[in-house]
This record gives sequence, structure tokens and C-alpha cells, in this order.
Amino acid sequence: CEELCPPGSHGALCELRCPCQNGGVCHHVTGECACPAGWTGSVCAQPCPSGKYGMNCSHECQCHNGGQCDPVTGRCQCAAGYTGE
Repeated sequence: CEELCPPGSHGALCELRCPCQNGGVCHHVTGECACPAGWTGSVCAQPCPSGKYGMNCSHECQCHNGGQCDPVTGRCQCAAGYTGE
């Protein structure tokens, strides 16, 4: 009883396959997914909604003048005619 289930499996006997998508990491007992930055949902299948970024899409984007926020890093991609961060 010293070893965790191998990556990609979970359950009492490690018999269940993890449902996580897009690089999500499965809890070795419950199968609950921890999503990487830019993804959300129970199996990490949904990208962050517009205006959100980061782990669990919990950060608010700070882009101005129509700039688009990177869902992973939060960096702004400026609209035509604008520059900056």
C-alpha cells in the first residue's frame, strides 16, 4: 500500500481509467480531474470562457481596446492599431 495508481488510472484497485482531457491530471483515488491552465470542466474539456484565463479559469483578463486574452497565460494579443501589454 505504498504506491499510487499509475498515471491514467484510479480507484480502489487502480482499475478505472481517468477521464481527464487536455492534459488534466486525475486524482489517484477519486478520479477527479485537476485541469491545466486554459481549461475547465469536470474532465477539462472546455476552454476558458472569453475574459478568463489560468488554472480553473479563475483569473480575469485585463486586456483593453478589444485585445484578446491568452487563456493559458493571460497575455493580451492587441487588436490592430494597438500595442502594449
